[in-house]
Amino acid sequence: MSKTIEQLPSNRELAHTIFTAMNSRNLSELENYLAEDALFDFPGAGELEGRKKILLFLKVLFRKYPRLAFTTHPLAWLAKTVCTSSVPWFF
Repeated sequence: MSKTIEQLPSNRELAHTIFTAMNSRNLSELENYLAEDALFDFPGAGELEGRKKILLFLKVLFRKYPRLAFTTHPLAWLAKTVCTSSVPWFF
């Protein structure tokens, strides 16, 4: 069942949900919010295209860097796109 526009989260809420899922390592939750053709740009890895590639990359990244965390700095909130810069932190 699809949601009405009033039931959908705002882009800001969606970005917060996505980064919360990433920081909690909840890839199952994150998968719910990634389009099949999602793009993810990460320093050193470049641009990754596709939900499966992104989730696999994050799984490997989190295994290699278990204390990695992200903070965000919003740049733009567009109709269907959230553009944000993210700073990875290693605690």
